[in-house]
Amino acid sequence: MAMFYFYGNTGIWENDIEWTELGNWWLDNTFTTPATSLPTSSDSVIASSTIGSSNSGEPTVVNFTVDNGGLEMNITVTGTATFNNGSQNNGNIHGNTIFNNNSYNEYGNITGDVTFNDSSYNGYNGTINGNATFNGSSVCNGSVNGHAVFNGTSYVGYPNNLFGTLDSLTFNDYSVAKDIFLSGASITITFNDYAVCDPDSDLNFGNCTIVFNDYSSVSDSYIRRGEGSNYRLQVENSATITFNDNSMYWVDETYNDNGQWTFRNNAVNNSQTNGVNGATFLPNRGINGSSILGIL
Repeated sequence: MAMFYFYGNTGIWENDIEWTELGNWWLDNTFTTPATSLPTSSDSVIASSTIGSSNSGEPTVVNFTVDNGGLEMNITVTGTATFNNGSQNNGNIHGNTIFNNNSYNEYGNITGDVTFNDSSYNGYNGTINGNATFNGSSVCNGSVNGHAVFNGTSYVGYPNNLFGTLDSLTFNDYSVAKDIFLSGASITITFNDYAVCDPDSDLNFGNCTIVFNDYSSVSDSYIRRGEGSNYRLQVENSATITFNDNSMYWVDETYNDNGQWTFRNNAVNNSQTNGVNGATFLPNRGINGSSILGIL
């Protein structure tokens, strides 16, 4: 297996971004030793400028790294594709992918498992057909078709695309779900640690199974700051919402269509709510942790 370095240097713009232009390929990272052939499926590639197209079909490589620039074409990666230093993906990648630093998947379509680290993000038009893990302060604004896990202080910024065909959704650490709109969906959503659902608009949990553990919460920060917002939470007839441990529910209004609500242990409902009837408290705890049983 050989390592190839891509850097457009032919002097003709169309060829500067062409995969199959031999003048763009080098055998060293200082771009002084020209390659005498193109990479094959047993080779790896490090790109230091944008790769825009391939006029010989979709190439296959072992590992593919973009340190500067971006990807604008289709590629199959049998190892790992990695984007660093603000680089971007606007192409179609078949293979597992990692985004580091402030790199991003803007218009890209990735088939494989994807990890976002640091302040990287999945853009509004980015699509992941596989599982996605968000670490650090990374953000998901686009679509995930698989399991999505949020760690650190990562968050969901734009949910209408994200929740289309998710298999499950997990928030850990101090991660945040800014908005959730899941009308008709039936997935499992789990909040752990100090994760919070902190809405910027109305929420809809659809028919999902939602579990809050540890110190996680549904907590409208605008309400907590006393700014008088009027956000609402809606659940549909098969929804199951469970608050465990020391979790907390704090939303201005709730519209409940026969959803099943349970508060266990030290979990607290601390909101001004309408429309949630017949909630179960185990042990008997109610609004603000009182001993009321039955109605929020």
